[in-house]
Amino acid sequence: MKIQDELVVRLPRQRPGLEGIVRFRLWWTASRQLLSMIGLAVVLALAQTGWAAQQHPPQGYTFYVVPHSHIDLEWYWTYDKTQVLVINILSNALKMLKNDPHYTFAQDQMMALKLFWETLSDSDRIFLRRMVRERRFEVTTGMLVQPDIDEPDFESLSRQLLVAKPWLERTFETKILTAWNIDTFGQTVQMPQLFRRAGLKYFVFMRDVLPSMEASIKSPFYWQSPDGSRLLAHWLSGTYGISPEHPESTLAPFVRHNLEGNDKILLLWGDDLYVPTHTSGDIERIIRQGAAKLGIPVKSVVMTTPSRYFEEIEKSGLSLPTYSYDFNPPLFIQDLRGLWGQRPGQKLALRRSEDALQSSEKFCSIASFYGLPYPAGDLLRAWEKVLFNHNHDNMGGSHTDAVAQATMSRYENAIEAGQATLAQALFQLSRKVDTSQGGRFPFLVFNALSFPRTELVRYEPLFKEELKNFRILDQAGKAVPFRIVATHLQKEGDPLSMAVVEFLADIPALGYRLYRIEEAPATAQPSSWRPARNEISNRFFRLRLDPARGVLASLLDLRSGQELLDTGRYGGNELVLVEEKNPDMEGMIHFTGTEVRSSQFPPDSIKQIDDDLGTRLRIEGPFLGGRRVQEITLYHQLPRIDFETELLGFPGHDGMVTAVFPIRKEGKQRNWYETHNAVTERPDGIYDAGTWALVGDSTLGAALLNRGTAGHIIEKGIVKLILLRSVTNYRGYHAPNASEAGNHSFEYGLYPNAGDWSGGGVVEQAHSFNSPLRVISTDSHPGPLPSEQSFLRVESGQFEVTALKEAEQGGDLILRGHESQGKSGRVRLRLELPVQQAWRADLLEEPSEELVLGKGRVEFDCQPFQFVTIRLRPKH
Repeated sequence: MKIQDELVVRLPRQRPGLEGIVRFRLWWTASRQLLSMIGLAVVLALAQTGWAAQQHPPQGYTFYVVPHSHIDLEWYWTYDKTQVLVINILSNALKMLKNDPHYTFAQDQMMALKLFWETLSDSDRIFLRRMVRERRFEVTTGMLVQPDIDEPDFESLSRQLLVAKPWLERTFETKILTAWNIDTFGQTVQMPQLFRRAGLKYFVFMRDVLPSMEASIKSPFYWQSPDGSRLLAHWLSGTYGISPEHPESTLAPFVRHNLEGNDKILLLWGDDLYVPTHTSGDIERIIRQGAAKLGIPVKSVVMTTPSRYFEEIEKSGLSLPTYSYDFNPPLFIQDLRGLWGQRPGQKLALRRSEDALQSSEKFCSIASFYGLPYPAGDLLRAWEKVLFNHNHDNMGGSHTDAVAQATMSRYENAIEAGQATLAQALFQLSRKVDTSQGGRFPFLVFNALSFPRTELVRYEPLFKEELKNFRILDQAGKAVPFRIVATHLQKEGDPLSMAVVEFLADIPALGYRLYRIEEAPATAQPSSWRPARNEISNRFFRLRLDPARGVLASLLDLRSGQELLDTGRYGGNELVLVEEKNPDMEGMIHFTGTEVRSSQFPPDSIKQIDDDLGTRLRIEGPFLGGRRVQEITLYHQLPRIDFETELLGFPGHDGMVTAVFPIRKEGKQRNWYETHNAVTERPDGIYDAGTWALVGDSTLGAALLNRGTAGHIIEKGIVKLILLRSVTNYRGYHAPNASEAGNHSFEYGLYPNAGDWSGGGVVEQAHSFNSPLRVISTDSHPGPLPSEQSFLRVESGQFEVTALKEAEQGGDLILRGHESQGKSGRVRLRLELPVQQAWRADLLEEPSEELVLGKGRVEFDCQPFQFVTIRLRPKH
């Protein structure tokens, strides 16, 4: 422990480098050895109390051992260091395969395998392919990296497989069968569907079996998604590596959690950045010694690969259980829940990058029918940057500041590429729209989602003619309520040169609508702030403010007459820092029980704006040595409440900064979370969501919508949305910026919804909130397209389209979407695009069943939360 303590003290002074990596590995190894010794003591105690007396197979167990190396692409080091480590690790594995005829090895991640492959001689490539054919070397998962599963959306995760799996299978001349998520967290119930639709059959994972369910989980088992997809799975109950020093400590849990009647147990040999040095003989000897200490009978020790092990299970005829669990939150081995709030800038950038690229793909696909070449290369390069950032240590935020900078740079590049290609597509489409009735200042608003929606638009028109005031009209000539945010004049009394406006636009599904600006009498004036009232309302809600504390004292849903908040303990939208002691960047939480609340710092300014769009409140005041600026917006025509919170000059303070909404309950409270376009009910606790989480009972409730900061602390109806986690003095590795000192801005929404989430508009509101409408200026010109158009819409069924893109091979289009309400049924899509054939396809875009396509309509059956991929052949 003295060495470990010394390393912890000295480590923050080390910049990432090979020497620093070695020092950190020594510290990490020392920590694991300590845990191993503790585990050994527990194991021996359990043995004395009788667990070892369980029924073992009469002839003993066969241990199937898979050597591997878990390669963190970035963590305490940046990827340039990893490149050197990868070559060393896999070169040693290759030597072991050459020198030891019984040796086997498994490796995941295209970013590691491609790098290694490119260093090999022709003869080594031939040898490695032979090892793959002989099934001594297995390429696993078929993803670019080993991702954090929970935070990326399902469409984003599918690109991991689409980008990497075909290359790996072509290069190594193999079929990838095993998903290998040994260190990832957030194993949502949609993962069996993701992997099965990409052709994988098996799954190996370590996190996240909850302590409450550990005793009941026995491996192997089938893991099943709501649509019926299932994988043959194995939980690594003894972690992803047998300890060479104390094999009994890691061996025992595998036996304890083995399915009764099964004599075949999978073990992994290797660890983080493990350099293969143990021969097959060494491994067998160490495992037999560990088993002997525990009195575990051993029939044989077999070096193997994961798919060979699963095939043995399939041939055994064992009756396996089927679990449909949501394996969350990450509490096995260590508590990782703090990761839901770390590096919030990255989480916001992930959400923005996903929307930018998916929106760009849709409109670039549509624009390709009108002469614009599809920018496949630009989009692929952008996706690869986002997919690299899925790496679990990047995504969770448990890394150094140097890695954080590289991660944000990739996101920014991807967002820029998405915005640039999207702008090209929208411009191309705008030239095809007949805007001849659009007056002097026409503009188009585009919706990238597959359902019609009403959503806020911000537009900055440029005026080149004499104009002192204006109004906005839709394509039918009807005036549209709007708000002037700002105007720009050269000097007082001059005509307008620019303005910033906001309005609510009604846009058809995956389409657009024409609007125009025309001159109006008087002089344009931005909406102005004035002293706030304590109560504001629209036709949906009435809000009452507690001005002394700057929080919501009441939220009345006027449609039902029900109060939604229980403000006895917290006010609505109150900022609360949940304090931690010595927070761990690896995610472990140590709450002190102390909270710092914004209501302890009375606001010094409360103002409001009333205009044609709605009412906006602004509350300003001190908070934690900095300032808070919180805006609350009610719209006349939108049944949603929008919030924006800015932290200015936040100094850093150990803990989680949260926005609190205490939801009132009358009956049994239920907590619903979006998890990869499925919906999962969870108990109270700390969890991550997709774009929304809903708390309510059978009569009232509210969905809290987020734009990337998706961590939630929910307890007895009190919802705390985690905005950020601040770690001021982490001594494990170089991360001073983890204090998050500085300025931050967060946007979130509240969508009151009575009763069950399904069918109440929750999904649509959350997805609309996360995908801004796009605006493009144009001029008056004729064109073949009408002033309003939906290129694709859902005519029947509860189905949402998440992707419309060019196929990776063959020049067809790929449409992918999912059932959104948890109900099976028939889906009918209407395409206003010239398409001549349609097939169902797998996640890798390989067609299977041809679908009937008539009059632009395609129909198919869909299971609850099922993702469906359709391959479309355009008419030329």
